[in-house]
Amino acid sequence: MKLFSILLLTSLSALARNPMPLMPEPEVAPRQYASSRTRTQNDYTMKSKARSEFDEKSMLGLEFGAVGKSSSTKADILGMQALIGGRLFWRMPIPVIEDFYFKPSVGYFRRSENQGIVGIAQHSVEGGVVIQYALSNRRNFRWMVGLGQRMEALFSNISIGRVSGGGDPAFIYRLGPTTGFAFGVGQNMELVFDAELNFALVTPNQTYGGLTAGIAFGL
Repeated sequence: MKLFSILLLTSLSALARNPMPLMPEPEVAPRQYASSRTRTQNDYTMKSKARSEFDEKSMLGLEFGAVGKSSSTKADILGMQALIGGRLFWRMPIPVIEDFYFKPSVGYFRRSENQGIVGIAQHSVEGGVVIQYALSNRRNFRWMVGLGQRMEALFSNISIGRVSGGGDPAFIYRLGPTTGFAFGVGQNMELVFDAELNFALVTPNQTYGGLTAGIAFGL
C-alpha cells in the first residue's frame, strides 16, 4: 500500500510539471498567406478602378483641319485638293471588348477658288464611324489605330459675277485606315490629333487623306 501511494504521487507530480495542451497552437502560415492574398486583391482592385475611370469615360470633341482628295485638275498639295473645315465627334469605349472604341462623327469641309469673275466653291458634308484599338492606353497618353468609314455628300457652287448656281450633290462612300493620338491635359480634357487615308468607292477611284487636331472633354 505504501508503494502504491508513492507511485501515485510520482505520476501526479509529473503531470503537474508537463500539462497536456488543451488546444493545438494556431498555425502562422495560413494567416500570412491570407494577408498576402488580401494585399494582392487590393492592388488588383486599385489598378482596375484606376483603369476603368480612364478607359470607360466617353469623350466629346471638336477637331479642325483639312481633308484632301485626289484630283486630275488643279491640286493644292501632293496631287490633292484640300478642303478646310472640322468635325464634331463622340468617342466611346466598347463595353465588352477591352481597349476598343467607337468614334462616330459629323463634319463639314469647304474649298473655294476664283478665276477672274468665276468662282467655284466645293462643299463636303460627311458622317461616319471609326472603330479604333488603343495600342498604348496610359492615363495621359493614347495611341490608337483603326478603320474608318464615311459617307460624304459633295456638291459645288459656281458663280459668275452676281449669278450663281449648283448641281445635285454626289454621294461618296469612303473606307480606309486611321490613326490618332490623345494627350491628357486634365482630369476631363484631352488634346487629340488624327490622320486618315481613305479610298472612295467610286469610278474613277479617288484617294482621300486627312489631318485634324482639336480638343475633347469627358462626359
